[in-house]
Amino acid sequence: MADDEDVTPEEGADEPEETGAEPQEPDAPPEPAPATEPTPPGDTKESAPEEEKQDTDPATWREVNQNFDEALRALLGDGGLRLGGPGTNNIFFGTTSVATLGDNHASGAPGRFEATLRSGPVSSTLLDRIRASFVEPAGYQRLKDALESRQLVFVRARSGSGRTTTALRLLDQTCRTGVRKLDPDTRLKALGADDFEDSHGYLLESLDPDQAAGLRLFHAEKLSQLMRDKGCMMIVIVGETVPLPPREVDDFVIDELGTIEPRTLLTRHVEWGLRGSSIESTAGALLSRPDVKEIIAEITEDVPPRELAELGALLVEVAHDRIDLERVRERYSRVTQTGFLEWFDEQSDPEQRAFVIALAVLNNETVTLVSDAAAILAKRIKAVEVPRRFDRAKPLFTTSLTQRLEAAKAELVQDTLKLKYGDVAVRKVRFNDDRFPRWLLDHICAQYSEEFEIVREWLTELGEQNNDRLSMRAAVAVGLLSVYDFPSIYSKIISAWATTDSYDPRWAAAAALQLPSRDPALSRLIGRLLTDWIKKPTMPMVLRRTAAQALGTTEAMSPEKVLSLLKYAARQDDLVLSFMIAESICRLFRQPEQRPAVLRALLNWTADEKFPQRRETGLRALIYISRFMDDVEVVESAEEWPIFLWVADQDADQRQQVLTLFGRVLIAAGFMHGGYARINNWVRRARRDQTLRAPLARFLYDVGRESGELESIREHLEYLASMKRSLAGTVRTLLLHFDERIVK
Repeated sequence: MADDEDVTPEEGADEPEETGAEPQEPDAPPEPAPATEPTPPGDTKESAPEEEKQDTDPATWREVNQNFDEALRALLGDGGLRLGGPGTNNIFFGTTSVATLGDNHASGAPGRFEATLRSGPVSSTLLDRIRASFVEPAGYQRLKDALESRQLVFVRARSGSGRTTTALRLLDQTCRTGVRKLDPDTRLKALGADDFEDSHGYLLESLDPDQAAGLRLFHAEKLSQLMRDKGCMMIVIVGETVPLPPREVDDFVIDELGTIEPRTLLTRHVEWGLRGSSIESTAGALLSRPDVKEIIAEITEDVPPRELAELGALLVEVAHDRIDLERVRERYSRVTQTGFLEWFDEQSDPEQRAFVIALAVLNNETVTLVSDAAAILAKRIKAVEVPRRFDRAKPLFTTSLTQRLEAAKAELVQDTLKLKYGDVAVRKVRFNDDRFPRWLLDHICAQYSEEFEIVREWLTELGEQNNDRLSMRAAVAVGLLSVYDFPSIYSKIISAWATTDSYDPRWAAAAALQLPSRDPALSRLIGRLLTDWIKKPTMPMVLRRTAAQALGTTEAMSPEKVLSLLKYAARQDDLVLSFMIAESICRLFRQPEQRPAVLRALLNWTADEKFPQRRETGLRALIYISRFMDDVEVVESAEEWPIFLWVADQDADQRQQVLTLFGRVLIAAGFMHGGYARINNWVRRARRDQTLRAPLARFLYDVGRESGELESIREHLEYLASMKRSLAGTVRTLLLHFDERIVK
């Protein structure tokens, strides 16, 4: 990018925004240097406050997030964020679309997607997509009648039956003002009028067994009346194994939702997937093809809705000629579970078995990374199988990669890998059947306790590697296994990662906790765990740091509660903790529906006089948002818009908040350098794209007027123009807008 080119001012090109050494690891930062005045734009970063030098490397931070998303897709198959395990109650619409900021603000035809329902407001986008693809189960009308009659319903249905999707669709249908998901640890008996917004629908996705045992008719009737008084509706999902007190709340309980005709649901998903495309009208013809009908004929009535959604998504790919139907046939005329077990038993050689286990964790990774990880695991396996070291020798060049892949039912693919200085071509290896990684890890966990101990130790070692791709793959595998055996996995792996002083293992712990936080049966536990790590005085600081990292992405609690915990943590005098909190705030800000709450929190934090550490963390979060977040593509502009400028231009209420906050950055000792550095960056963009100049001038003028720093901003721009001849014309245009605003 031109902003990063190291060119001298005399050559007429832009000076780099920042120079000097690479950002240091933030785990052991020195004390911040005394505050300094804003650095002139021509100076190097050596003159910036020490605080600025210790900032997190944005490339590393983004890479960690990208590696986590890729690990999810690779390990969990085409469903991406789908857990697919017992008790999983996510919303399934096929393949995951991992949203970026640009995706959130882009329009286009509906695509395949899947969402994990986070506590708090349910986005209108998600509700719209459910509305477009939903098929009513046989018991839908009975459920609707019960809800409209009592305003409160307990739904007892099996996992995977579409119970969460059905509940959301019904609440959206009956409460068009909005739908919210309650925090997993919500106590129904303690709810009052202040906990609800008028005319909203509320969903509690999992009822705690202890809470269920204490429910009485009095509590249900009281809550039902409260819903009626507020014009609200509530659905509480109860697991099949969670007993409700007999004869107490029976009148409020709906058992099972009934079946959904498979072909109807499949047709709906195909039609929805093709909507808005040039072949939208071909859904009927596609499903009537003899070869497609053969696949559909194998579907039984008990196939979960998620499987039908996935098949529909794959058929949409066939309609677009992006995959061959034979690939779909292979998936749905699948190897049976028995066939998988036979295949696993055939992997008897220690090196081969280590290879397939490593591939399960590193599916669709480079050959080198998979082979290296497999070699580490093979050494551990042979140390047990062949105790005497000198008996472990083996001849070389006996098994080729082709032979390993054939035995593993895997394939080589050509791909690219993004490195610091550009993309390079690489060979990656992946299973032919993307269910194998999940099946394999589940099988080892369930059937081989001694062998699984070796795999656990190996995963722990991978998570501690100074390699983001490797540690994120290990983290996702550990997170998946924790859904089935949380006590063991937590105590032996996640806890060890969480209590280290190194950055990568802490990231691995935070990432591993994401998957159980998405499981309704475990999310309550994860929420309490993170709360203890933040609030308990006896907890070591390293656990607070790990919790702060995890809170930005956890789905175990609502964003409001996350912000409350981060606020509590932000009063601690620990610079590394402050970095972690700022990163989590940045992640929350990425979600448009959470942005108002984040801005309100930052307004509160940056005005906090009681806890200066909290104020500094709020200011640091603002710098993180402006530096590290993806910018926004605007159709009429050649350059991406800075996120603050885009938000301020789109929403009048948020504009005032952003103006106030950025103004506070410009007058804060230790942070003003970062604020003026952002202005330098924005002016350079405006030089390349004239459409940015007017909105940028309005923004800077209003920031200056709001903060009382208008003259300082003007002087800074003039100084920038004097140091950078290439920016002089852009600065003149900006200042002309300033003068026009003053005249008006």
